Amino acid sequence: MAAARKASTDDARATGATLGDEPATAVSGYIGRATAALAGAADDDLVATPAGGMRVADWLPTRTFELVVHASDAAVAAGLPIGFDHETLASTAALAARVAVAVGQGVPTIRALTGRAALPTDFSVV
Repeated sequence: MAAARKASTDDARATGATLGDEPATAVSGYIGRATAALAGAADDDLVATPAGGMRVADWLPTRTFELVVHASDAAVAAGLPIGFDHETLASTAALAARVAVAVGQGVPTIRALTGRAALPTDFSVV
């Protein structure tokens, strides 16, 4: 898990560097390309991932999760407010909870979400 986190962090930094001095412009271009690609994809089409093939319908929530997490990171770093619609936040929170259960952290997560305990300072589902 530690090696996967480090690889992910290194990849994120390298990708961020490619955005250049005007990251908003670069990201806008990616949004257009992604929207066009998804318009031609069916739910059962397969997407290649480092973990193997995933159906588009299963893969999209993981991309939403990543966008919410990293966009909120960027907003906090920039000192800017950020908001997401209810459905996006619900999907992201549900995926995080499912991952917490899958990695054996379901009970601590539920206890924290219900105000019964705090999560350890090094807790993460990614």
